[in-house]
Amino acid sequence: MSTQIQPDTGERDPGKLAGLRARTDRDLAALLHRMLDRGFALASQAEYPDAEAVYARIARLLPLASSVETPEFTTLRPRLHDLRAYLDEVTLAGACLAS
Repeated sequence: MSTQIQPDTGERDPGKLAGLRARTDRDLAALLHRMLDRGFALASQAEYPDAEAVYARIARLLPLASSVETPEFTTLRPRLHDLRAYLDEVTLAGACLAS
């Protein structure tokens, strides 16, 4: 008994693919928002190296969603900018105090 393998014609169900992409985008947005919350929490607890690491991870992941224009993603860049500004402020204040 032989099994015939059907050739891949490249046809896909666009609805399924779009749904899968939308779900993946939502999951990525939720993950990045949780990571940002964690970054702000670490920074507020003076865990600056850990907060910097969170910032770096988000900055690497965010470009993966650069083409997504949903409310979940449009709020990420400003929040990431706010975290960077907060960390820069703390670093600058610490440098001034050390001088």
